[in-house]
Amino acid sequence: MERSTIVRVHEGLHARPATRFVKLAKSFDCDVEIVRGAKAASAKSPVKLMLLAVKENDEVTLRAEGADAGRALDALVDFLENPQAGLDAEGEPTTAAEPGSAAPAAGAASPQAEASPSPAGAVKGIAASEGLALARAFHYFPKTFAPTHRRVAPGEVEQEISRFRAAVAAVQEQMRAELARADLSQTDRAIVTALSEIVADAAIVDDVEAAIRQGMDATDAVLAASEATAAAFTRVPDAYLNARADDVRATARQLCLALAGERDVGLDAISEPSIIVAEDVGAWDLARAPLKLVRGVVCAHGGATSHVAIIARAHGIPAVLGLGGSIEALRKAGEVAIDGNTGAVHPDPDATIRERFEAGIHAAAREEEALRAFRDLRPRRADGTQIEVAANIGSIEEIDAAREAGAMGVGLFRTELLFMKHGGLPTEDMQYEVYAEAARAFAPDPVIIRTLDIGGDKPVAGVVFPQEANPFLGWRGVRMCLDRPDVFKPQLRALLRAATLGNVKVMLPMVSTLDEVTRSRALIDECKAELAAEGKAFADFALGVMIETPAAVFVARNLARQVDFFSIGTNDLTQYVMAADRLNPQIAALNDVANPAVLAAIEMTARAGTEAGIMVGMCGEAAARTDLVPKFLAMGLTELSMSPAAIPRAKKCIAAELGG
Repeated sequence: MERSTIVRVHEGLHARPATRFVKLAKSFDCDVEIVRGAKAASAKSPVKLMLLAVKENDEVTLRAEGADAGRALDALVDFLENPQAGLDAEGEPTTAAEPGSAAPAAGAASPQAEASPSPAGAVKGIAASEGLALARAFHYFPKTFAPTHRRVAPGEVEQEISRFRAAVAAVQEQMRAELARADLSQTDRAIVTALSEIVADAAIVDDVEAAIRQGMDATDAVLAASEATAAAFTRVPDAYLNARADDVRATARQLCLALAGERDVGLDAISEPSIIVAEDVGAWDLARAPLKLVRGVVCAHGGATSHVAIIARAHGIPAVLGLGGSIEALRKAGEVAIDGNTGAVHPDPDATIRERFEAGIHAAAREEEALRAFRDLRPRRADGTQIEVAANIGSIEEIDAAREAGAMGVGLFRTELLFMKHGGLPTEDMQYEVYAEAARAFAPDPVIIRTLDIGGDKPVAGVVFPQEANPFLGWRGVRMCLDRPDVFKPQLRALLRAATLGNVKVMLPMVSTLDEVTRSRALIDECKAELAAEGKAFADFALGVMIETPAAVFVARNLARQVDFFSIGTNDLTQYVMAADRLNPQIAALNDVANPAVLAAIEMTARAGTEAGIMVGMCGEAAARTDLVPKFLAMGLTELSMSPAAIPRAKKCIAAELGG
């Protein structure tokens, strides 16, 4: 028995709808297969179903055999034809992330350089977040598994299969215990739920057991089956589904740990003040750690502008990244001293070094206390022009820290984190609530919200990115948004609505041409007309552009006549001007905003903006560099946006420069 239909599920059968479709299919006794084109998969395997990459508006055929086949087809076709099938029980999309939705691990794909040696037995890496720290080392080197090549005798096969099934049950029990936690966030709950589906996926289980029956050890069988499935995900022409390969490997690792009788140790196991020492730390892993106990971060991977570095700076945590092979010198260290200002890391420091660091830490604490006097300062130039010192944030959870630091508004609200956390395209109403909360929190100060800035390096469900050799130079930022008005317009509508509640400003990322601004304004006008026709309240907002491409610098005078403000994104501008990957520690020296070429680009932009009478600000990490702030003020910048932890020192520097 079979039936064909058109899939109307919003965004297609990605992780969450696929999981729910499979759950529905499993409620029937009959066998069910779903066919798309020339490919077919069991409707009871979430992994195989996701590998079909069924999109919204695809035609599929369902085939069922068994006593309840008719009822199964009716229910499953109804699911596929319902646009709301991917929503939760209350009819609203959840805000939880799917596995892997987190920001990409810092520097994960970057070649690593050997860190240069430092005096007194120290090693040296990239100074990624300033400050001194001295604490016990928390070694975070998750165990990896490699094939054992052990063969199982015919008489041991059933015992080995039983051992594998026990491992599956053990991992499922761990995940059930995690889901039972009352304090588990929605985001973590969605991740654990989806991973638990992969652990017990029928197709993977069958592949593992088949390999064991052929004489393979259970651990080797898990590794082989999971790697084959992960490889299949990487071949799907969808960046979001490509990222599911990491989820498959993560569950395989949990199964291998269970087979070895071991438990995993995560950063949530930190129970006392510690410095994390790791090969690599994903931004998501660090965000879930007890940050109040994290005194510092030391990694073999990453750079000064990686996501882990940004999180560390936001919380005032010293960090040294990009140590490369020199991380091995820290693997057995019981205590570590790190200098986030110079990049020096001392394993098991002697009494002299300990004394120096303790004195420095106490001095820093005194300075932090003294900087509190600048919290409410609103610096002004002699002509009365206010210099806005604002915060860079990525979520509403960071609002309190920004306000506590004395932020005069938000100079960069990274909206991509909302999309990445959601595991799909957030609705207009969901976006409105987030933008509205930020606007209300800082009113009447400005909140500059950057429109969606994603690319092939940051997959989001609902947007299929092409395979690109260099996604940093590809289909990203405003380029993608203009090609996908179905993604762009809901965000613009939400921003127009939120503008009624505060001083909302909007800026476009990755602008290279005047036409991109013209087309964006046309879409904004369309959204205004639609909202007016629907009787929904909205307000105009100031529209600006990020200056982060050399092309934008060269046409800055023309751009200044079309927009209300400039915001210089020094992180990307530096890497594009210097042709140097900002995540590659081997060429970290080139990624310096103080390079004369980069400063010339900033000055050219500032001159174009001030001549046109528009605000010129900066939202890159360089905005917090007190050695450069005087130069930026002299160029005419009147807004500097940075990590909240850097705001008091920047205000002090500005006050000293302006004589106020």
